[in-house]
Amino acid sequence: MSTECEENDLSDAFACFGDDDEDEEEMFTSIEDAHHRSHLHTRDPSCGVLSFRAGTESSLLAHVANSIKCRLSSPEKVLLAIDEYCRTRHWMMHVGPEKKAHLKKALEKALIEHKDGESQSVVAVEMGTYCGYSAIVIGDILRGEATKYGSSNEAPRFHLYSFEICQDFARVSREMVRLAGLEDFVTITLLGKNEIASDCLTSCRYCVDQIRFLFLDHDKDQYLRDLISFQNSGLLAMGSVVVADNVVFCGIDDYVDYVASLEQKKVITNITVNCMVEYVNDDADADEMKDAMVVSTYIRDPCKVHAELNSC
Repeated sequence: MSTECEENDLSDAFACFGDDDEDEEEMFTSIEDAHHRSHLHTRDPSCGVLSFRAGTESSLLAHVANSIKCRLSSPEKVLLAIDEYCRTRHWMMHVGPEKKAHLKKALEKALIEHKDGESQSVVAVEMGTYCGYSAIVIGDILRGEATKYGSSNEAPRFHLYSFEICQDFARVSREMVRLAGLEDFVTITLLGKNEIASDCLTSCRYCVDQIRFLFLDHDKDQYLRDLISFQNSGLLAMGSVVVADNVVFCGIDDYVDYVASLEQKKVITNITVNCMVEYVNDDADADEMKDAMVVSTYIRDPCKVHAELNSC
């Protein structure tokens, strides 16, 4: 889950909290230790779901850096350190463990669809980076896929382009990606207010021909606009997979209705994955915290049915 914010202006968005975090002195030395700690401790109720605080993102980065105890770590350890912080210290709007599993499954589906074009590169795009959690999830899978081809110059390229509009979030996410050792597979791009991601990708800046996997987790009012822009740009094709987060919790009805209309026209197939809002404690109201992700797979090339799409 990610929201829009002004560049260099996080204080207003999180003004409901007071001073910055206490010193980050607690560390763990193993994944098992982190699991144990996260289940022993629970965060203060005032730091629960939809509670925000200025400086939380920087505090999280310090916690992760201290926890992994080295300059470079594995993606798994970085994600686990983030999960521990969000369960025991402050709720944050990352994808979280439950949705991570669904995201990985959808990406693996996109990679299976790619097998028919073994020599082609795989480009994934994420709208809404926040602190880099889902970028690390996606980048780690892409790196694993790339290793299957070795270091040959003819090997396909696997890369994630992740777009964020908040400068401070982009700074934190780049450092998280670096700590996870995924800089060669993930590019975090700061998107200007009037910039459209599809224009960036098709320009000489990146020169991307096709998106195999698209994850929408940014401004909820922009899901539909950006999906249509990706379609019209020719970046989405038969076999492309699109995942939209928070469609229930945030009530993104215009997007849900649109992809449902595409399914009726036999342009895509949709799977709705029911889940909970990330990092919800056991005593939370289950009905209020229900959420879902919509996974859409293109079974026709949207550029070839442009007139039909415009009539949706």
